[in-house]
Amino acid sequence: MLFLGTAFFSGLHTLDPPAVSVSPITEIKLTNGTFDHLYASKNSEETIESTHNEWNENTLLSAPFDDSLDAGNSGFSLRNTDVMVVKCREKGSMDWRTIHTKEIKTIDDFKMFYFYRYARSNTDYEFMLASTCNGIENSRVIREVHSDFNGFFVVNQDNAIGTIYNLDGCDITRTASGEAATLLNSQYAKVIHNGAYNYDTGTATGAFLKTDARDCFADLPGSLSLRKDMMDFLTDKKPKILKWEDGRIWMIDVVGTPTDTMDSHPDLRKITFQFAEIGDVNDPKALYTNGLSPIGPEWW
Repeated sequence: MLFLGTAFFSGLHTLDPPAVSVSPITEIKLTNGTFDHLYASKNSEETIESTHNEWNENTLLSAPFDDSLDAGNSGFSLRNTDVMVVKCREKGSMDWRTIHTKEIKTIDDFKMFYFYRYARSNTDYEFMLASTCNGIENSRVIREVHSDFNGFFVVNQDNAIGTIYNLDGCDITRTASGEAATLLNSQYAKVIHNGAYNYDTGTATGAFLKTDARDCFADLPGSLSLRKDMMDFLTDKKPKILKWEDGRIWMIDVVGTPTDTMDSHPDLRKITFQFAEIGDVNDPKALYTNGLSPIGPEWW
């Protein structure tokens, strides 16, 4: 029994204060009041003469309300950020690739939304949101995301059209340099490689049918519009990304003439197109030069 920090039975640690276990502080909640500024510091002897937004080595939290309910450190962040950068990489990879940037000039610029269309299916990604000042990262947040989808999609920076119905498997052919030459003084042929080309070509087929989101019935007028949009998209003479549900992905351009044919029923029609691989989807230079990314050389 302890009484005023001591015990009836004396001992080596009788006058020691009782041990106290303090749980980590994970949140602070303010209610029933009017607040201008919330400040927390590791230095218990620090005297706050006037509320301000300047940080020091002991500052844990400095959150001015700025006549709003945000209570964030937006003023501090604004002074130390000129560009917000979004990067991604497949989990396990060492190389980050910049996929989006936004200049920060006002506090409202921190509110941004970005949709990444080039993620492979059945793949784990890491995404980083970084604050930079004069090209130097000063803070970052990393989150893991699992990407998965059914069917196939043809996408670019602004559009994504695909289907999950009656897929053909997307068979491909690898086109590589190399021709066999017969030699007069040898039993075996000699393979001659006259170029560095090494790319895939293939054919993709799927039935394009739009369904009503309320009852899942076929939307025939909507299906007609969807197929027209897909044919227009395939024939706009611009590079695209083709990604398949099994995780395969290519940077492509459509070759030949896409076809729209009946698939066992007059209202069920399939679109078939041929493509050739034109670059590496993980190469920021190839994405930029083919108009699939706005990220210029300064971020490669």
